[in-house]
Amino acid sequence: MKPLAQAKARLAPVLSPEERRSLSLAMLTDVVRAAGELDVVWVLNSDDDAAEAARAAGGEPRPDPARARSAVAGHDQEPPGERR
Repeated sequence: MKPLAQAKARLAPVLSPEERRSLSLAMLTDVVRAAGELDVVWVLNSDDDAAEAARAAGGEPRPDPARARSAVAGHDQEPPGERR
């Protein structure tokens, strides 16, 4: 999951950062609950609030290994196709 500070960036012209953050958390909750029939629902994330939302919805939050590697390297890595 993308860090919440960067969530739903394309909606910036119509939603405030807090609204985009809330929308992203609501969508995360909906998806985790919908996947509840599975044995395990892991949610890769790099945000404490996203981890808590995943846990509250029945998921198992896991640290995003890609974000952890970029933090160790000293820079943020964007997934391919998202570079500008």
